[in-house]
Amino acid sequence: MKVCMINDICWMAEALSKYLPYDVKHIPRSREVLSKTVGITARILLAEADLYHVFYVLQDAYLALKMGRKPIVGHACGSDVRDTLHSKWGWMVRHNLKNLDYVLSSQPTIVPQIRQYTDKVEYFPIPIDPQLFSASPFPEYGAEFRVLYSSPVEFGVKGADKVMQAVSLVNQPITLTVIRYGPDLEKAYELSRRLGLRVRWIDRQPHSSIADCYCAADLVLGNFGVGQLDTTVIEAMACGRPVVHHLASGFYPNVPLRSYQSVGEFADDIEKLLMERKAAEQQVQRQLDYVKIHYADHAVKRLVEVYEQASQS
Repeated sequence: MKVCMINDICWMAEALSKYLPYDVKHIPRSREVLSKTVGITARILLAEADLYHVFYVLQDAYLALKMGRKPIVGHACGSDVRDTLHSKWGWMVRHNLKNLDYVLSSQPTIVPQIRQYTDKVEYFPIPIDPQLFSASPFPEYGAEFRVLYSSPVEFGVKGADKVMQAVSLVNQPITLTVIRYGPDLEKAYELSRRLGLRVRWIDRQPHSSIADCYCAADLVLGNFGVGQLDTTVIEAMACGRPVVHHLASGFYPNVPLRSYQSVGEFADDIEKLLMERKAAEQQVQRQLDYVKIHYADHAVKRLVEVYEQASQS
């Protein structure tokens, strides 16, 4: 089978294609206007494959459907359904969901919304490459605790402001490393000054080396926003670092992370995992036991079945 993967979200296509037993052609695009309009249109038009796998169920999926590309597996990633479904572009998402041959959802939180338009949908855990992200020895503590916030600096969906507030409540010496990207950077600069945080701002890292950032930390913080399970959190767990991250209640029963009701609760877990080494080591083991379901070499086994099912429909 020849598979064409269109676009990529959080390096999922990159990870999956590495382990699929098929001839895979990947058509990536950037967020630049020409790349995501004329560029992607031309490349889809020229693509020839037995099956098409489109990441993000917005314009790329719509173009592939309009061009008669079949069968098509769509990959819903979160904001394309959660935010866009009820926006001015909602008609496009609804059209895609009704006409795709199968839909994989990276988040169980959006599966109920997708089911309003198709019953051919399932939760497909975000895949990561186990060759890039694997457990390293637990670091020795230094004079200050090294804490990494790895999500985009965004106050609404990600709740980066709440995370920073929680760190400020921890009564321990902390250097917080934050990757310098996201729509609310300027507000975050000001908030960190107001809270008196010691923040080390770093540039975005190549995906091939981001594991070094996780492994250099004593603790990794996800976010305190809408409660979905983010790729960075999965990667950090695979690297063997304790993680504090908020999950939407009831959607992730097997994930060894919590749903938080307050910034204070979030701060309490940060302090506990920094100060109680045994608790941190136990948390790391629970995370490593869980995260195996996200390894791409495991995930492709189910993906092959989905491809075969879609090809026969």
